[in-house]
Amino acid sequence: MPPQTVHRVAGLLEKLMAEDAEAGRPLLAALCVGRLRHGLPAPGFFMAAEALRLFEGGPEGPAARDFHTRELACAFDYYRPSALADIFADGAMRASEQGLTSDSRDGESDNGEVNE
Repeated sequence: MPPQTVHRVAGLLEKLMAEDAEAGRPLLAALCVGRLRHGLPAPGFFMAAEALRLFEGGPEGPAARDFHTRELACAFDYYRPSALADIFADGAMRASEQGLTSDSRDGESDNGEVNE
């Protein structure tokens, strides 16, 4: 493993947590658990959640486990296939309303205009 890999991944997970919190989404980082932590994320997950004012308490014990269990359930529910289909359909509808489709990535929109 390259040097600083764990540190870099932790930083990216914290950034993802901030983005999820700002967007009102469940914390996808809840999926990252440590095998040595009996199914719980690393302490940094709980410290980041606390900094985001989503959790109050330490990285161990019943409060941490309850918070993680709730976030994990919310993430699974939010990202389940039918929910993703709704999200993508909503995005496709907005793109269609703006005259954009997958063809518009090729430089042309549905209305024949060239996209730069």
